[in-house]
Amino acid sequence: MAGDAAYNDYRFGEALASYQRAFKHTSKEQTPALWAAVLIDIGNAQWAMGLRTHGADIHQRLAEAVAAYRAALEVRTRESLPLDWAATQNNLGNALRNQGIRTAGEAGAKLLS
Repeated sequence: MAGDAAYNDYRFGEALASYQRAFKHTSKEQTPALWAAVLIDIGNAQWAMGLRTHGADIHQRLAEAVAAYRAALEVRTRESLPLDWAATQNNLGNALRNQGIRTAGEAGAKLLS
């Protein structure tokens, strides 16, 4: 809840720190839905920070968001959780689009594809 409060107040760094602390108390094996949900929160905070920063930090933040969303898709599958899967795919697509727009040349085009 602390992470959500900070996120909603545009304090994304604090939100990320809260989500990362919460993530330490989850397990993909024991609490897969919670594990994936916290990863989505981490991804959202990283994505928001990536949109609001400059330089190389942009790529690091967006790459972290992409990694979090992809990990969450290990649990949020099309077969088991189709609505959650679709929402996570949307988040992943947005992060990749933003990463591609901010990456020059062939690497950017590859991300956009």
